[in-house]
Amino acid sequence: MDFTGKVVIVTGASKGIGKAVATEFARRGANVVLAARSAELLSEVESGLAGYPGKRLSLVTDVTKRDQVEAMVDKAVAAFGRVDVLVNNAGIGFSGRIANVDPDQIGLVFATNVMGPLYAIHAAVPVMRDQGGGTIVNVSSPMARMPFPTAGPYSASKAALDALSEAMRLELERDHINVMLVYPGFTQTEFFKSSIREPGTVIPTHPQVQGEPPERIARRIVEGVERGRTFVWYNAAVSLPIAIVASSAGLRRFVGRQVMRHRR
Repeated sequence: MDFTGKVVIVTGASKGIGKAVATEFARRGANVVLAARSAELLSEVESGLAGYPGKRLSLVTDVTKRDQVEAMVDKAVAAFGRVDVLVNNAGIGFSGRIANVDPDQIGLVFATNVMGPLYAIHAAVPVMRDQGGGTIVNVSSPMARMPFPTAGPYSASKAALDALSEAMRLELERDHINVMLVYPGFTQTEFFKSSIREPGTVIPTHPQVQGEPPERIARRIVEGVERGRTFVWYNAAVSLPIAIVASSAGLRRFVGRQVMRHRR
């Protein structure tokens, strides 16, 4: 796929995977709409893309607010006339025991990780239908398939996003709109620092694991869009062990107990 002149919306574009994805699409010639909550960080990202072809549009957007998400898509169409790729990357993590955390905080996880993408999809799909097709990229997590204790709401939100994505893939097939799920694992970003946490919870550092650079994940995402894939794993070697553990209730309990031993 030639991305020159294509229009790509990336939520959570101010840092981490979103910033890397926006950069990779810009490098490939796309017109990129950068969406995030911080105007300052968006400005920095946009400045960093000045040397690439295509145009940029930065929009301060809180994905938990339906009106802001709808305005994001409307402004993208007003500026560029179409939406070829929607990357639902904005998300928030969770670390803590479910019964110890305010349910409103768990609600924020779902508002960000599930409703945010749905708002964007509802706004973008009519545009994609009218233009003859497009691609929706939903950034999920391996934890959608293998939920861990102390991360239950996050796992549940990503599992919900998975279920919606797989249903929509079939529903939108006749409209030539592809829905692609992405499973990045542990990544070299500030994801854990910005997560909702139970008081006293230690931020995991994973010293034994070398996190994946977001730029490498971004390349996999763009390649996935280019090739019309429906699933992208950041590391193929991880997909098989997770599939094995996820398929067995006994293995899931065993792994979960090991996690709890190290987090008490």
